[in-house]
Amino acid sequence: MRLRDGIGVVDLARGRVVMPGAREKVDAARSTVFHVVDAARPIAVLAPTSHRERAANVLLRELPVVAAIEREATGAAVASWWSRDPEDASEDAAGAIAVLKACGGWDESPVMVIAFTFGRWLTVDVAFDGEWRAQVREERTELEQLGGSEPIVFVDVDRMRDFNVAYGYEDGDLALARVHAAVGALARSRGRLARVGGDELAILPAPGVDAQATCEAVTRAVAGLAIPFIHPEVPSGHLEVTAVVVTRSSRDTLRTRCDAALLGARRRRRT
Repeated sequence: MRLRDGIGVVDLARGRVVMPGAREKVDAARSTVFHVVDAARPIAVLAPTSHRERAANVLLRELPVVAAIEREATGAAVASWWSRDPEDASEDAAGAIAVLKACGGWDESPVMVIAFTFGRWLTVDVAFDGEWRAQVREERTELEQLGGSEPIVFVDVDRMRDFNVAYGYEDGDLALARVHAAVGALARSRGRLARVGGDELAILPAPGVDAQATCEAVTRAVAGLAIPFIHPEVPSGHLEVTAVVVTRSSRDTLRTRCDAALLGARRRRRT
């Protein structure tokens, strides 16, 4: 699949799609380009844009699948796609991955994959066995189900509710997925990652991995994303996370200890 089959434009000013071959004038400053790949189910591949969420939603009125790929400040590649049909999510994901690979946007290193299929942030397993395959799943682990006796690194996104109110839930989902992708990339080399809530993650450090150093690395990784967040109680102007080391205890539940550790860390940060 090559990107020679057609180029169209999303007119963001008027919220409409100008399909390949149409002869219309559009305001380039308020539009973004997409490529249409002529496959069994056409896929629109968005050019990099700061309005990709809005552009994707406009494109989904005309085409069943939208894909995009970008490089984060950390150097990691982040692939995203949007799909209209929940029944074909895995097939759409595999198709989008194949298209993005054909674009030359990926090298052979691991890639963060984000799915926005039918409005949920999903976990995606990617494999290559002659062709790209993807298994899309929703996975969430209860804190109390995390095995082991060693400390964990608990990560929570700060003021996510305020972010959603200020910027909308679509931008909130995108921001949250980017944070989770960055933390996931870091966790792969340090231990095991579990998603324990909508905006909560837990890292179970591998033997010999320093939990406190992992906390600090998580904070730096998310700061490197520089996701804008203008709020009177967010001096940095960017979305932040709180990461804490939580030890286990037979007296309290892990949830109780995580909540207490978060509260203490946030109080110390304010003083």
